Amino acid sequence: MTCIVGINTGSKIIIAGDRMGSGRLTYNQYHEKVFKKDDFIFGVCGCYRVMQLIKHKFVIPKMKVGQTVDNYLYNDFTDNFMQLIRDNNCAVKKDDIYTMNADVLFGFKDNLYAMYGNFQILSNNKGYEAMGSGCYHAMASLYSTQDLNITAEDRLKKAIVCASEFVLSVDSTVDMVELKYADDSITPETPSIKKPLPTAGMEIKAM
Repeated sequence: MTCIVGINTGSKIIIAGDRMGSGRLTYNQYHEKVFKKDDFIFGVCGCYRVMQLIKHKFVIPKMKVGQTVDNYLYNDFTDNFMQLIRDNNCAVKKDDIYTMNADVLFGFKDNLYAMYGNFQILSNNKGYEAMGSGCYHAMASLYSTQDLNITAEDRLKKAIVCASEFVLSVDSTVDMVELKYADDSITPETPSIKKPLPTAGMEIKAM
């Protein structure tokens, strides 16, 4: 079980995750769930095998010249991802519909996306998202901090720590990974990150 959270700051995408791994009666805290691969950053909750496949086996297709991001993600990217999950026995078929026991938060280009167990990809207009067993507490925390003068990194850490206080399957250890916008994808009207504050105690992977 997990809490994966992400923020779009207006100049970069940041995804953070806890390290809790739990079963029915036991748990451990040694699993990092956020990482960068090619032009993407990922955070995965649910089946660890899905996370391992994305990180170590998924061959991410390249965008075609002239292809829109939506067309690429909803077709090439998703089709290849679904094939990976099916080929490696991580998909369940029921009534001719495939699902997976995992949810994936990812950053690509200048946006934050959520892929759910039925492989649909969504992106909200709030600029932040949370997934996993601690998602409701984390979303409430992110909402409560959106007008505070603290960094996006601190907001993400607070969200996971908040979830860990109330959800037994979430750990307070925080890993982060970030993806900066390409220079030509930043628009003047996009809000920028607030003035940074110290972020001691967090492991942040700058890309």
